[in-house]
Amino acid sequence: MLLKSLSILILFLLTTINYSYSQTTFGPKAGMNVANINSKVSDADFPAELNYRLGYYIGAFAQKHIKQVLILRAELFYSTKGASYSAFNYNYQIKASEDLHYINLPILFGCRPIRNLSSSSENLFLFIGAELGYFFEARTINKIAQNGTSTAGYINSRYKQFDKALAVGVSYLINYFLEIEARYNYGFKNIFSDLDAGANRVFQLGVAYHFSKSPSDTNSSKLPKYQKSPRYYHSN
Repeated sequence: MLLKSLSILILFLLTTINYSYSQTTFGPKAGMNVANINSKVSDADFPAELNYRLGYYIGAFAQKHIKQVLILRAELFYSTKGASYSAFNYNYQIKASEDLHYINLPILFGCRPIRNLSSSSENLFLFIGAELGYFFEARTINKIAQNGTSTAGYINSRYKQFDKALAVGVSYLINYFLEIEARYNYGFKNIFSDLDAGANRVFQLGVAYHFSKSPSDTNSSKLPKYQKSPRYYHSN
């Protein structure tokens, strides 16, 4: 319910603040997660020393130009996080992973740090914002190293339903439609219901596609260089 309400609010903001389609873009995004859980405590089933595990994210974004170099961006995507670790049980080495599934809603502000240089430099943007996560499934996968036997089980009860994180990142427009992005999400909320500490840490690398007007639709030959950037479409 909370995620639904926030999504409606962000959609309202993006479509009502001085709405102009030529300055609003949206589209799909997807990429790879390199995830870990920052935990300093352990129990019988969960060691303190955790390693990174690979995951992925897929979803959509919408962004609105507030000013010439400022952007408000909202995203909604499915993301797999967690961690991997090794443990010993009855003289067997067990390689295990915590496979955590979230729906994430980041709200980001972006700015162009470099202006009035080359046009390629103006396609670089920095982002910072907050990210809310809704947890809906966790699965533990255990593999015995000696014989390759694997087992899996669901452990939803050990994780809290909501997560919060600080998101910082950078993106670059390759052309008027294709964007590459790198982002780091620093979780600052304990995700465990049965341990005292443990927060998500996720590095993301991916691409996004912008459904928006091309410069030929906006008479871009009359625009200053920074407004010809794929980030900023301005109709005369």
